[in-house]
Amino acid sequence: MSQPAAPPEWWFYHLSRTALEEAAAPLLQKCLEVGWRVLAVSPRAERLAKLDAVLWTFDDASFLPHGQADAPGLDVARQPVLLSAKLSNANNADAWYRANGATKVRPL
Repeated sequence: MSQPAAPPEWWFYHLSRTALEEAAAPLLQKCLEVGWRVLAVSPRAERLAKLDAVLWTFDDASFLPHGQADAPGLDVARQPVLLSAKLSNANNADAWYRANGATKVRPL
């Protein structure tokens, strides 16, 4: 007999003192450390641009490997962290990071 699938986990963060991008970087780093792929979704292009910049610079010694879904020629399926305005699991993500009204997400 096969084991039943584990139920999904839901984690919520209410930010009142930290900018969304600053809070996201360490959370995304933790996801990568355990081997998860992540889809970060926001309908706001400016939010995705800020997150992109933070992921390149939040740690002086490293960066978080990621790509923007709308970048020309990008193989989105290979991105460990994919930044997207669309609710499409193009990188086969284990975790989704949603912000700014990203709703109607299909289950992983």
